[in-house]
Amino acid sequence: DTIKEDMTVTGGDANIDGVIDGDLAVMGGSVDINGQVDGDVAVFGGNLDINGTITGDAAVFGGQVHNNTNGNIEGDLAVIGGTVELDSGSAVKGDINMVGGTVDRDTNAVVLGKVEAVEMKALEKLLPRISKLGRTFKWSEKLPGSNSIPGIVGIAILLVAYVINLLVLLIFPQAIDKVT
Repeated sequence: DTIKEDMTVTGGDANIDGVIDGDLAVMGGSVDINGQVDGDVAVFGGNLDINGTITGDAAVFGGQVHNNTNGNIEGDLAVIGGTVELDSGSAVKGDINMVGGTVDRDTNAVVLGKVEAVEMKALEKLLPRISKLGRTFKWSEKLPGSNSIPGIVGIAILLVAYVINLLVLLIFPQAIDKVT
């Protein structure tokens, strides 16, 4: 089947076995592409597994990208806070840009563009205020008591931020269109 419009999935997984003639945005779920997306793909807080083709760019925030043997990305790939795994025979025709992650690449995987990775330490030098954000999540380490407090507080802050983002997207669904 072919869907000729942009698709948005919130709080669930997307399995693409046909063709999407438009962009795909998934928030809080994983994406399995076995068919084709004739547009861009953005995944927030989930994984991207490619067995088919993405004719545009792909971006993953806080998740893993697995480009399988038959996977093909014709544009650029951007990953923030995750890893990229390129199997033998997979292809990325554009650049791969990473922030805070790694690229695991088979020797037979094809990448026609550049692979650039920005480490968090280098990012802190470019944007000094980002280190203040990192320290914000570690404030509870100074409290006496159990070592589990920082993890619980960090997860609670991330969950609250995630829920707020979902509510904003539900209230203003056109915001994704304007951002893209």
